[in-house]
Amino acid sequence: LVMVETRISQSFQSDTQRHHSNFSNLILTRLVMVETRSRSTPRSRKRRQVSIPSSSPSRSRPKSSTTNKAAIKVATKLTYIDGKPKPYYRGFVHGVGTFVFGFLTVCSTLYTGANFGQVPTLLTNYWWGFTLLLFGKFISYAASAWLHLYPFESKKWVTEALKTDLVCIVLSVGFTSLAFFPAWSEESLLGLGVTLAFMFLNLACVQWTFTGHIGLETPKGRSEVPRNICLVLQFLDIAYKIGRATNFSKMWLATILAYVAAFAFAGPVTASHEKEPIVGVFFWHKLQRNSLHEDFHNVLAIADLIVIKMAYDYVTSQA
Repeated sequence: LVMVETRISQSFQSDTQRHHSNFSNLILTRLVMVETRSRSTPRSRKRRQVSIPSSSPSRSRPKSSTTNKAAIKVATKLTYIDGKPKPYYRGFVHGVGTFVFGFLTVCSTLYTGANFGQVPTLLTNYWWGFTLLLFGKFISYAASAWLHLYPFESKKWVTEALKTDLVCIVLSVGFTSLAFFPAWSEESLLGLGVTLAFMFLNLACVQWTFTGHIGLETPKGRSEVPRNICLVLQFLDIAYKIGRATNFSKMWLATILAYVAAFAFAGPVTASHEKEPIVGVFFWHKLQRNSLHEDFHNVLAIADLIVIKMAYDYVTSQA
């Protein structure tokens, strides 16, 4: 009996140890599986989180943003649509001048309109012509700003902008003399008629030059000489009228010299197309920044400011 009892107890202990060992192995296996899942789960989540944003922008990107980026890209090009170089500062003077002369035109128009219908004085009579002078400058600078600053995507429209710019020059020159004569006087009406005649003559020259042509370059077989002759004749007529009204004063002489200097720059500017007119001795000239074209417009703007100051002093002196 003692031997049987001993064998039973040994068997029971061995079975118990075997079951404990199996149970321990089971628990260890479960723990390893849980730990493996806990480590692998964040990686899969992170992988999903990274993959979601990568595909979402292409789906939700609006068309307007793409269009705006394309417009900005065209506007910041250093060439016109026809390939002509366009430096950074091209059109800067025109844009500023458009706002300045536009503001002055509005102020002068309001002043003139406030005195409309009242007993006319010498000041109000001359102020009509001064308002037209400012309006002529505004129209010319606005046309130039449209040509140089607007991001054209069509050669046809940039050509139309060039033609408009060339035609508006005549209004800027012709309306200048109207400030030096009383409104509705013989001199004023004659000056207005001469300005309109030169405008139609210049329009005919521009149409002849650019008929059947698209682009900013002067067509082969055509010439700018007829239009330049028209502008020179108009300038001489205006210079004489203003000089006679101001007794050929020193400010008149300064104005004439400034316009002559601007016209001297105009020749190389008009002749250049594929290459900017950069003068080596002019240290401020830099490729893709400015050239003789910018010098031409800067000097022309100075001449316009001088003639406006001279006209204002003349008009106010008549009160």
